[in-house]
Amino acid sequence: MNKSGIVTGANSGIGLATARQLVQRGWRVIGVGLGRAADEAFSFHALDLTQPDAASALVDPIDKLDALVNCAGINLPSVIEGLTVETLRQQMAVNVEAPLRLIQACLPLLRASQGRIVNVSSIMGEVAMPTLGAYSMSKHALEAMSDALRLELAGQGVRVSVVQMGAVRTPMTDAMADVLTQAESSHATAVRALYARLYTHMRASLTQQAASAIPPERVAAVIVRALESPQPRPRYRVDAAAAGLSLMRRLAPEQIGDIFLRRALRLS
Repeated sequence: MNKSGIVTGANSGIGLATARQLVQRGWRVIGVGLGRAADEAFSFHALDLTQPDAASALVDPIDKLDALVNCAGINLPSVIEGLTVETLRQQMAVNVEAPLRLIQACLPLLRASQGRIVNVSSIMGEVAMPTLGAYSMSKHALEAMSDALRLELAGQGVRVSVVQMGAVRTPMTDAMADVLTQAESSHATAVRALYARLYTHMRASLTQQAASAIPPERVAAVIVRALESPQPRPRYRVDAAAAGLSLMRRLAPEQIGDIFLRRALRLS
C-alpha cells in the first residue's frame, strides 16, 4: 500500500491498536505518545503535543503523509461546581489544542496526498455525563472542530471523519473509578458533601461499564475503515451504546433523555 500516517496516543489503547492494524495492512506508521513505545513494528516519538513546538518538530522532517489519526486523550473528572480552571485548561490542552496544532502542521502534506484526518472522539462528544463534564466539553469541542474542518476542506481533497464509541477497554477506562475518588477528595468539604452520593453511583456505573467495555481493536478496525474507504463517512459510531445514546439525544425530548440517562447510570 505504501501509505504513511501519524497516530497519536500510540503507546497504549486505541492508538496502539490502530498503529498495529495499519502496519499489518502495509502502512508506514509514525506513532506519537508519552512514555515508552509498546511496539517496535512502527517508529515511535515520545512527544508532549501540548508543547507549542512539538507538532512542527514531528512533522517538518516528513516529506509524505497520507493520514493523521488523533487518538491521544485524557479524562479529568470533576463535578462542574468543583472543576478548577486549571483542570479544564489541562483537559482542553490535551484533547483539543494538541490535535489542532497537529492538524495545522499536517495539512500541507495531507493536501498534497489527498489524505485523511480521523479524530477519535467519544459518545460524550454528543451526550454529556455527570462528573465527566470537562471531558465531555473537550470532546464536544473536538467534534465541532472536525465538522468545521470537514466543510472547510471539502474542495481541497482532504477528508475528515470522527469516530465515536462508548466504553473501551483501555488503561484510562480501567482507572476511572480510582480517578473519580481522587477528584472527589480534592473538592472542598461542602462540595464533597453535596455530591458524595453522585460520585458513589458514578464509580459503580463506570466500574460496570469497564467490565463490559469493547476492546480497542474494534475501534481501531473502524478507524482503518475510515482511512481506507473510497467514501469515508463524516461520523462513525462504533458500538451499540454510542449509537443508542446518540439516537436518544437526537429524537427524545431533553427532559425524557435526562431521565433515561439517569436511569442508565443508576442515578435515580
